[in-house]
Amino acid sequence: MREVLLRAVNTAGVEATWARPDASPPHGRALRLLVVDIAADVGVAACTQRIRALPAFAEVPMIVIVGAARVDQLARLDALADFCLRPLIEGELAVRVRRALGDPGDDAAIRCDELVVDPEAFEATLAGKALDLTFQEFRLLAFLVGHPGRAFTRDQLLNRVWGHDYYGGSRTVDIHIRRLRAKLDQPYAGRIQTIRHLGYKWADRDGAAGTGHKRKGDTGA
Repeated sequence: MREVLLRAVNTAGVEATWARPDASPPHGRALRLLVVDIAADVGVAACTQRIRALPAFAEVPMIVIVGAARVDQLARLDALADFCLRPLIEGELAVRVRRALGDPGDDAAIRCDELVVDPEAFEATLAGKALDLTFQEFRLLAFLVGHPGRAFTRDQLLNRVWGHDYYGGSRTVDIHIRRLRAKLDQPYAGRIQTIRHLGYKWADRDGAAGTGHKRKGDTGA
């Protein structure tokens, strides 16, 4: 998780430093944002209060990462800049980091021709019309579109989208892929390509990975 967090924050254009909750900030460096991964066996309120009790962290905007079952606990917390759900999608955290730092990030949403996937709004649209996706269908689509051309095994998709604590079988991935294809329709359904004996990847309409993708706001060449 440490590498994933650092990579996501760096993607947002921010220099990141890993530290324990009771650590002091690096000498001579001003903190602009805290990203706190709260473990399942740690109280959400207790963790954030412990961090806020340190003078150097008292007023720094904070993004917390929690499991979906603990979202209701966040409503009782003050002064949170934002939150992300576990399992973490790197692109989503990068977007939320930029927003928390005051950068609206025109490139937040990923555009693939008429398909737009927006992790911040938790919405996917096709030709301007919102797709009716379930929570996991959206996360799976966002993950695949966010990693164009890269093939993932079913087990990798289970770990990255459903989380390490999910105990269902890999058949779950196949079911969600089938549902996504049905909702996307052609030609976008065909961009979710099956890799025989391996898993799935997202490709552009020519079958060449990633060449049709733009971040929202890009003008292209």
